[in-house]
Amino acid sequence: MRIINSFIVLLTLFLTPAPATAISLLRDSDIEHALQQLARPILQAADLPSERVKVLVVDDLQLNAFVIDNHHIFLNAGMVLKTNSASMLQSIIAHEAAHIANGHIARRAKNIKTARSAAGFGMALGIVAGAAGGNVALGTGLAIGLNSSAELNYLAYNRSEESSADQSAMQYMRRAGVSLQGMADVLEIFSGQESLLPARQDTYLRSHPLSRER
Repeated sequence: MRIINSFIVLLTLFLTPAPATAISLLRDSDIEHALQQLARPILQAADLPSERVKVLVVDDLQLNAFVIDNHHIFLNAGMVLKTNSASMLQSIIAHEAAHIANGHIARRAKNIKTARSAAGFGMALGIVAGAAGGNVALGTGLAIGLNSSAELNYLAYNRSEESSADQSAMQYMRRAGVSLQGMADVLEIFSGQESLLPARQDTYLRSHPLSRER
């Protein structure tokens, strides 16, 4: 608990307002060292080299965590500040580590490409159908419908990956001897978020299953 308290104090000192469109990292050796210490047993349990996977903090108060490659785990400052135990932070790290260990990043890139292709095809088909039938509204409706279908298919696959990452994260935590209560506490935070209007919900909820489904 002392590590978490010290970490939160440091993070609060370094946190500064950032433009909504920019991704700005909070770079501090003490913060990053503390995060690596928490991540090490989780990464080892996931068979990932702890020296090659770095945990970094994003200067953003939204509740979110993400990976974009196989070497970095990003935690939004808002997510970190919401935690009050080491196991909560480790559960978030475990979930993101699972995306790396399970090969989700490469598959996600492929699925994005597929979804974009399907959306583009839907728009083209809608234009052709509208022109052929002389009904612009029909063509537009068809294009929108196919685009929505492509987006829903991608989101459904993404949610499937999130559920898989949850299962793997629990395994890593057990192997590392980390209490699963941390994951339950994190899900409780998101349970509170789900009661908010969509416009007030954090980004994390848009691509993850509801906490009651996890």
